Formats: sequence, C-alpha cells, structure tokens
Amino acid sequence: MDPFPWSPLEDILRGKGTVLALEGIQDPHNLGAILRSAAAFAVEGVLVEKARSVRLTPIVAKASCGALEHVRLCRVPNLPRALRLAQERGYWTIGTDVARGRPVWEEDLDGPVVIVVGGEGGGIRPVLAKRCDRWISIPCGGALKILNASVAVGVVLYEAARQKKKELTTE
Repeated sequence: MDPFPWSPLEDILRGKGTVLALEGIQDPHNLGAILRSAAAFAVEGVLVEKARSVRLTPIVAKASCGALEHVRLCRVPNLPRALRLAQERGYWTIGTDVARGRPVWEEDLDGPVVIVVGGEGGGIRPVLAKRCDRWISIPCGGALKILNASVAVGVVLYEAARQKKKELTTE
C-alpha cells in the first residue's frame, strides 16, 4: 500500500474556507467520524497534530467510511505554530469549548476560519487556547451537557456550511 498523501499546510491555507484543527484526538473511531463530517461539509483541510493524535489506522479508515479519499489531511509538528501561520494568512481561529464562547449559531463562521477541536477528556491545551481568536460552544438542553468530539465537530461544520450557504443535499 502506498504511503498516505499528506497535504502541505501551505496548500490547505490557500483555500480560504473552513479548516479543521485537531489536537489530541486519541480514539480512532472519533477521528474517522470527524473525517467523515469534514468530507460531508466540504472542509478545505484537516490539521492533525503529529505527536498528540492517533495515527491513521485501518480502524480510522473504516470509521471514516471512505472520507480519507476526499479530505486533505496535513500532519503538523506544532499546532500553535500552524494556527499562527493561518492567522497571518487571514484566517480567524475559533476554539470550541463546552463552557465558554458564544453559541455556535451566533458566531460568524462565513469566511476563512480554522475551527480548533480538543481531544477527548482534555480539551484544548492552554498553549493552543492562546492562539484562538474567538470561542464557540454548543449549548445542550438534555440530561448530558457535553457532546462527543466527533458529534460536536459534525454540529459545528454543519453550521459553518449553512452560513456559507454551501449546497447541502439529502442524497
């Protein structure tokens, strides 16, 4: 099998759409589901921190249900540095957190944005949080007040696509 075709960061940041930055995603099922949502909502690319994330495995590929063929992935050695470069290129960096930030539907996601998602349990590290320009949350009204990382990514990417008025179909 050929090695995975990782995309250079510079190529992903040329698109000026939505980019996803993942820090500390350890569960291969979560990563696969996140990649599926990224493909479904036409994300420009996904940044995966090299040292703190699960590797691409057959489990990730299976959970992504083919999304690995449709999403550009970039493995970065230093995610805070990658966010700084994105900011220099005109992107807003938006952190996700259960306890702070505006509800996702109140935040402007129409434009070049990097949505930063932290790993299961630990969230976004303080060194990375300092790089976030704004924060969003997903208010929940049920018995549980927090969503799984992959479910939260799906909600946020849907809202970003809706705001950008990307064509969404039920097919």
